Amino acid sequence: MRFFQRPKPWNLIQTSYLRYQASLSANGYAMSDLVKCTVLLADMSEWQTFNGIYKTYFSDRYPARSAIGANGLALGAKVEVECIAAVD
Repeated sequence: MRFFQRPKPWNLIQTSYLRYQASLSANGYAMSDLVKCTVLLADMSEWQTFNGIYKTYFSDRYPARSAIGANGLALGAKVEVECIAAVD
């Protein structure tokens, strides 16, 4: 019998940023076009994990960011990421 294992929070955070990266790239933009990122964490003890992953996606400047502890994310999610891009 196989049991479903929920993905680890670091994997979910990384997947979120990979999806943003792919979406931006497909539309001619880059992660450097992001100006604000908000992350909702079901467990704020994952802040260090989020911060470590966040730093790997940016080099010259970091977008503004907020991290909020959120109980009861939709569908039992452990993390939710929202980013805003601005272009000239």
